[in-house]
Amino acid sequence: MPAKKPRSTPRSLGKPGKAFWKKVLDEFSFTSDHQYQLLESACSMLDRAHAARADISSRGTLAPDRFGILRENPSLATERQSANTFRLLCREIGLSEPD
Repeated sequence: MPAKKPRSTPRSLGKPGKAFWKKVLDEFSFTSDHQYQLLESACSMLDRAHAARADISSRGTLAPDRFGILRENPSLATERQSANTFRLLCREIGLSEPD
């Protein structure tokens, strides 16, 4: 099957996701819609991990709960889960670990 014309960057992606989308499509050519869907999901997970990291950088690893008691910042779990999902999606697409 011939390589499909690369798709334009989805509007829903943030800056990190758009940069990764462009980098991947500059280096690889996809032949199925499924690969593009996986790539878009991976880019979304990358955006989510970056947003969580920004929150952690801003509020710290401990954040007050509704009673003012310091608890682990929920963004730590979000970052960890998003980064792991990103890694799994990249592997599913057939990409090596990102730099």
